[in-house]
Amino acid sequence: MKLNMKMTLIACTILTIIGGFTRCNGDGLNDNGSSTVKNEGEPTYMTLNLSVPESYQLRADNDTSKESTLESIDVFIYNGSADYDYYISHSRFNNPVRNANGYTIQNIPTSTGDKRVFVLANFTETKAKELEYKNANRLNKDAYTLLISDLVANSKVIAMTSTKVESATFTSNVESNRVSSTLKRVIAKVTVQEDDNIDKTSVTGLGTLNNLKWTIDNYNNKSFLLQDADKKDPNWDTYTASDFSRWREADWADVKAARSNNLLYRQYAQENTSRDQREKELTRVLLRAQFTPAQALNKVGANWVYQTNYNTGTFWVVIVRKDLPEMAFFNNSTSASSFANETANASSPIEYTDGYCYWDLFLHNGNYDWGVLRNIYYKCVIKSILFLGRHTPDVSKPEEKPDIPTNISAEVTVQEWERVELGVDLEP
Repeated sequence: MKLNMKMTLIACTILTIIGGFTRCNGDGLNDNGSSTVKNEGEPTYMTLNLSVPESYQLRADNDTSKESTLESIDVFIYNGSADYDYYISHSRFNNPVRNANGYTIQNIPTSTGDKRVFVLANFTETKAKELEYKNANRLNKDAYTLLISDLVANSKVIAMTSTKVESATFTSNVESNRVSSTLKRVIAKVTVQEDDNIDKTSVTGLGTLNNLKWTIDNYNNKSFLLQDADKKDPNWDTYTASDFSRWREADWADVKAARSNNLLYRQYAQENTSRDQREKELTRVLLRAQFTPAQALNKVGANWVYQTNYNTGTFWVVIVRKDLPEMAFFNNSTSASSFANETANASSPIEYTDGYCYWDLFLHNGNYDWGVLRNIYYKCVIKSILFLGRHTPDVSKPEEKPDIPTNISAEVTVQEWERVELGVDLEP
């Protein structure tokens, strides 16, 4: 199959057409870390061999081949000398053909001499062009705005990059000009399901819990194209709220039973690590369910009496602080406020709009090292629901680390997709 190849034309003073592809002449490095193009060596060609990460096959999931498929490849070539690391050229190939060992791209225009090679896969052409004129040594220093829509195409293929910048020496002997590069997905994958023996008795003893769903919250939209050696992302030292985006109503998905024959719904998240690991900085799984109290307090004469609750939807909770806090449920705000005013050590009424309650599952990489890493599969298994969730999707302690004893209990294993399996108990 013949590949559709596009050479990016680089702006420069003199354009010289040599050997069937466009070359540009320039010189030097700019102060901002970008580079002009230098005509170095004689025209030649190279062959690129790409290894791609395999997919972990989810039970009953037949669409994971997309997670290791390449629909486009962008090849960036840099001068490879010790003194300079400047950008030389960018070639784009669409619809490459896979072979038994991965993907092989032939006849990539380059020039003789020491070179360095970096590859993007499944990036839009617009995003790939942002890398032009940048030096190779900026790949893990310059932050790029990469939304999930930039990294997971409509066809469901996933953006990948080289795991490192490859070095090579090219000669006029085209057959000897071969470079091998290993690709890594830029994002993580998340699934959520119930354990076989999930325990909901702590909540179902108070009422009925329905429509347990999940989504991803707090997406980090700033990434390095080449993963930092210490796995630090652009927001490691300083949290910038505008670099993050919140959950969307359209993304809520059912939490499947462990033995369900239905597909496990997958969602994806960008890499997100932080020095302080505060709740507001972390990417998390947000869970939501609708709760209906079994009973509601009503005032009968001078006494408060529990009566069977036939109302669904919005309800109110007042917490009475004793040795063990107790929750009182109400189906209208007037009754809740009256009870709170009349009762010692009572909280203000808490409104659960439409009956929704929320829990957090902060993603981590073992030993509660909070954060999300690229090319990791986080398989989350809900072990139990220990308490009624919060009334709001917002985190409860934004300036603090997640509370290990009360928020999450996890067993972590690492397998394909560098898989991390989390077994969790849910509390608000």
